[in-house]
Amino acid sequence: MKLTYGELIEELQERPSDELYDIAEMAKRYAIEGRRQEIRKNAEESKQDFLAGRLDKPTNDIDELMRRFDAKE
Repeated sequence: MKLTYGELIEELQERPSDELYDIAEMAKRYAIEGRRQEIRKNAEESKQDFLAGRLDKPTNDIDELMRRFDAKE
């Protein structure tokens, strides 16, 4: 059974504080794991772009960076 956001909030309001604490901890872990998966996916995509030569080489030279930006416009 899936709850709407509003139904979930109503359900949470009826729970005792010890359950709310446990739910909050689980929600935090789920959020962290979800973010880790996003980071892993982005890292893999970036690695593939790098290996395919689709990324510019890093530089600390501001003039070089400005030339790159101007060339893309």
